[in-house]
Amino acid sequence: NADDFDQDLSLWCVVTFASEPSAFGNAGIDPIWGAPCCATGANGQTCVNGGTPTGVTPTGSTILDTCSCTCPADVTGANCETKTPCDYTCLNGGVSSGFIVDNNCACDCTAINYEGANCQTPKTPCDTCSNGGVSSGFIVDNNCACDCTDIDYEGASCQTKTPCDDTCLNGGVSSGFIVDNNCACDCTAINYEGANCETKTLCDDTCLNGGVSSGFIVDDDCACDCTDIDYEGANCETKVIASGAKLGSAEQAGLAAAGCVVFLGLCLAVYNICYKSKSDTFKAEGLKVVKGGGNASYELASAQPVTPVPVYSGELLSIKSVHTEL
Repeated sequence: NADDFDQDLSLWCVVTFASEPSAFGNAGIDPIWGAPCCATGANGQTCVNGGTPTGVTPTGSTILDTCSCTCPADVTGANCETKTPCDYTCLNGGVSSGFIVDNNCACDCTAINYEGANCQTPKTPCDTCSNGGVSSGFIVDNNCACDCTDIDYEGASCQTKTPCDDTCLNGGVSSGFIVDNNCACDCTAINYEGANCETKTLCDDTCLNGGVSSGFIVDDDCACDCTDIDYEGANCETKVIASGAKLGSAEQAGLAAAGCVVFLGLCLAVYNICYKSKSDTFKAEGLKVVKGGGNASYELASAQPVTPVPVYSGELLSIKSVHTEL
């Protein structure tokens, strides 16, 4: 019948074209009907996935147009375009993947916590975190990670202490670690102090004789306020003789007269008559202080002999012991 005849032609074309593709032209010619053998599959489409064209295409006729594809096992479709998927036995929710014809059947265990050819083995969880970090992931998936959020550590394995937040002001240096509860600011090199280096460091108190220190080191304005004491100088080290005071005899040991200061055996005087011997007498020309302070000036008062004055080296004089009578 016609079907058997068509199959005979198709078989002849397949065998002949496969063994001698140019025996009867490019596509091969049926020897009985003179019809060309099919070079492609159905509807002129190429056979895929190992399919082989079969059938003939008679010239000027569609009756015997039997072009199709002969597909290998586990491939279907008019042109062998559909592979038969694997039907692998996957456990624990694993998903079968691959195609039989490709010989790549497998179980996809990615979305479940199992491994093995059939997803039959529980995965080994990661355990690489230190200091209480929370481990996640599985070794076989190579996705191990550590959550260090709540433990004040950091690093891939929570191995590094998290440093303190930098709350230091004015260039202070932050130190310490949160987990050790020893956060601090080092203010040593910047002349500030306080928990956060927020306070300027006061100048060192180098003031003498009750002078009041003022200023801040960082502002370079250190000074001594000598206003309320009878001294002057950068450190209130120099005695100020009050304006109008008269110099006469002295009754306190160590005071020579005329503002004479005895210190370490030296006589540093605003008036140059000064005797070191207890038995000596001296004449004061009668110095009178006209203007006190660092720019003190003096004038002569009436000259009178002065009684012997005890003088002791090594003692600093106080102007308060000077009599104002001549």
